[in-house]
Amino acid sequence: MKQGSALDEEAFERGTSVYFPGRAIAMLPERLSNGICSLNPRVERLTFSVDIEIDRRGRFADRKVYKSVIRTKERMTYTDVNAILIGVGAAVPGRTAAGEAPAATQELLQRYRSL
Repeated sequence: MKQGSALDEEAFERGTSVYFPGRAIAMLPERLSNGICSLNPRVERLTFSVDIEIDRRGRFADRKVYKSVIRTKERMTYTDVNAILIGVGAAVPGRTAAGEAPAATQELLQRYRSL
């Protein structure tokens, strides 16, 4: 997208995509939002990644920003992810079963809730 183009200006005005139950207002046109700019499952995407190390007191100990390539495993809704984090609900076919979030994610969630 070229800086200053009509598309750039519209995306800047919208700022982000907004998700409602049953409806989304995309920052970009649907072809871009659901295509090249989407984290589609099993498709590599060029990204900027941010690694933040947080100490036991909740302070940033270190942070790194770098170019990377990511490849998501599944397309999930916020509801799907929440079911995994809290360990309730039925597993979605082809996806990780509810309650099987990695141990590090479970620990982080517990610490977050204790704040």
